[in-house]
Amino acid sequence: MQKNDSRMVYAYFSILYFLNMSSRALFTPFFTVYLQEKGLDVSEIGTVMSINSIIIILSQPFWGMIADRVGSSRKVLACCFLFQAAVVFSFNLVHTALLVAVTFFLSTFCSSPEGPLMDTWVLGNMKASGNAKGVGKLKFWGCAGYALFSPLGGALIQRYSTGRVTPIFAVLLLLLGLFIWFLGWDEPKSAQENSRVQLGRILRDAPLLIFLAYLVVMQVPHRAAYTFYPLLIEDLGGDQTMIGYTSSVMFISEAVMMFLSTYFLKKLKPIHIVLLSSCFFALWQFLYSGMTEAWQVAAAAVLDGPAFAFLSLGILYYVDEIAPPQLRSTYQTLIYSFYFGLSGIIGNVWGGWAVENIGYQPMYLAGGCLVLVSTLLFSLYSRRQSQKKGLNHT
Repeated sequence: MQKNDSRMVYAYFSILYFLNMSSRALFTPFFTVYLQEKGLDVSEIGTVMSINSIIIILSQPFWGMIADRVGSSRKVLACCFLFQAAVVFSFNLVHTALLVAVTFFLSTFCSSPEGPLMDTWVLGNMKASGNAKGVGKLKFWGCAGYALFSPLGGALIQRYSTGRVTPIFAVLLLLLGLFIWFLGWDEPKSAQENSRVQLGRILRDAPLLIFLAYLVVMQVPHRAAYTFYPLLIEDLGGDQTMIGYTSSVMFISEAVMMFLSTYFLKKLKPIHIVLLSSCFFALWQFLYSGMTEAWQVAAAAVLDGPAFAFLSLGILYYVDEIAPPQLRSTYQTLIYSFYFGLSGIIGNVWGGWAVENIGYQPMYLAGGCLVLVSTLLFSLYSRRQSQKKGLNHT
């Protein structure tokens, strides 16, 4: 497909985000339900999700470096979709806990880099078309698709089971992979550079490592909360349909913030957008600590939208600022795997233990406090660094 004007770029990626997130809405909110249907208990689910986070840490830089080496995020992204489709087809063929975990891990190995690879690919094309700050509006269509189809996924799983939905999900992944491979264009080319040198540079960049440490700590409570909120809904008397509605609420609110993102990107620096996201994460946790009915979980989930919208956009644009142009896929996947994967390992182990030993409400209360404390400390550090830069310039 040949590159065209900004309208064609916007239309293509709007459709792609919508189709991708619509297909994922049918199954991804119900991963823990799938594992539960396969006979895993809460502790085993927490363990599987923690190991799953290790897979994320390993797989994302792997696929990111391949994308930069071949010079095409699009082709690697298409391969990830096609490989994941093949694995998801096998979900109904496994029954023991070990095989369930293995196929789940293989699916994650293919799926985890899809988000940062797509964002890198899209941002490169949007910048080339003269609309660099328009990625949020494209993501709006993805959020809208997720919000529309989450209730459908919940209704199907409530009436049948996850086993009936996985083949549909696999077919949609297959079609998306073919769509990207045959009907897409690559991001603008840039000169190749030794990626090992740049990875070493990341490890020597103290301010960046402190930023990543902050992201990990701040996201630990959210990973636990997001993994176990479907089980919280069931514990409060809700069903699979309610889980679907809760996921829909999250993505409707996220869609609104994505649609308005151009305004925030013009007014705030990416790092400030990340800090703003933490305020919503903390409030979300505190509200969940007082839930007594399932519908309240769905209502409070509206805060997850702006929290995640601000976080994902802030990180995307911040990393794009600091990464060498020819290594943006490597940087995006590496940084995403670091904060998302490591926080997932800690958060899911903590969440599994907390649910069984102290309950849902104390877990969310402790999580809210951790988000606030880590954000306050990083804000003080960030302000001090800004003051140092100001003195150096004077």
